Amino acid sequence: MSLLTDRVLRRIGLNGKGILPLIMGFSCVTMAVLTTRTLDSNKQRIIATLLLVLTIPCAPLLGIMLVMLSKLSIWATVTLFGVLALQFLVVGAAANFLIPGRRAEFFLELPPLRAPRLRNALVKSGHQLIWFLKEAIPYFMIGALLLFGLEQAGLLDSLRAAFRPISEHMLGLPGESADVFLMTMVRREAGAALLAQMAEAGMFNGNQAVITLVVMTLMVPCINTVLVLYKERGMAVATAILLFTMFYSIFIGALVHASFTWLGVSF
Repeated sequence: MSLLTDRVLRRIGLNGKGILPLIMGFSCVTMAVLTTRTLDSNKQRIIATLLLVLTIPCAPLLGIMLVMLSKLSIWATVTLFGVLALQFLVVGAAANFLIPGRRAEFFLELPPLRAPRLRNALVKSGHQLIWFLKEAIPYFMIGALLLFGLEQAGLLDSLRAAFRPISEHMLGLPGESADVFLMTMVRREAGAALLAQMAEAGMFNGNQAVITLVVMTLMVPCINTVLVLYKERGMAVATAILLFTMFYSIFIGALVHASFTWLGVSF
């Protein structure tokens, strides 16, 4: 896969090695950010992290997303994933142009392709699982404590009230969508599940569901990924990525809303 995707990934500042964290992002973005360590240059690690945080839906979000889209027109699915794919290419190309640094050359010796031995596969998977648990569990615990503190201090309600005007006026969404975006910042799948419940209750039409899913995917990832992002990329880079994804997601959501209105699209 690294060899087959090397030429495409070079256009966005990566090489074939970049395919590993990008694919892992469809499982868990937190894990994928950790695996950007395998990339050869700081520029590649920043670009890969940005694309993971901005455009890759993790497995729980993707599952709920597909369930919701199955109830809409096929064109809703085409629109959603078309927008995400376009952002992947546009943001990747722009980051490659703007972020200083080099793209490391890619050398890889292809081993003979043989059927894997079950014992070896289990042992290596076990080592990776233990490594991930040691790296990620402390951040999951810190994230839970942080959210508990914010809830007790009443700051979550303040965030909800602050985001409500943006969701209503810029994105054309019902006021309750502020709760969806707030839950997305906690856990992406929690926000998606809340959106599914609201859609079942008739609070979102097809257009609003697509816009919400676009913004949810592009917006700030779950708090566990945020904590790992600061650990891996440092204060300055992590803050820049988070601020960019926040404002960029709202901009793209507003653009999609305006496009639907102008073109008369209805899902």
